Amino acid sequence: MSRTIANTTTAEMFAQTTPEAFLYFVEISHSSFDTIRIVNNTTALTYNSNSYTAYPFMTALPPDTDDLQYRSVLRLTNVPLTYITQARTIAGSRERAAVRIDIVMAGDLTAALSTVSGLQVDKISYNSETIEMSLTIDNFLTEPWPGDSFLPSTFPGLF
Repeated sequence: MSRTIANTTTAEMFAQTTPEAFLYFVEISHSSFDTIRIVNNTTALTYNSNSYTAYPFMTALPPDTDDLQYRSVLRLTNVPLTYITQARTIAGSRERAAVRIDIVMAGDLTAALSTVSGLQVDKISYNSETIEMSLTIDNFLTEPWPGDSFLPSTFPGLF
């Protein structure tokens, strides 16, 4: 699964030095709290009509291949108490939190270079300073096929 990236963007990515920055806009949503919107920048920004709080974090995006299961990691450091409370909510809930990551060049906040959506918090660990989330995308290849078994007890008209 390959992506088409503009030549100017590719040149910026591979340049030894560049004035351009790549920003990661992250949304963490759960039904128990308002959506958390953060960006790895020094100042807050508006993107897609949403306000994103400037916050330092590290992420490892899933590989861009068809044969591997998508796994990603999102690590927040020096977290405020509100984020710890929300991490506890995610950890104690049966509902998984949804995560979306948009990668955007700082010079052009109108178009995302890449979007990783459909991520869900699989595991979460936290302490007073750090929250680490293991993110995954449900793999449809592990779903049983066919979904139902056609037995005389459940489908008597077939037999």
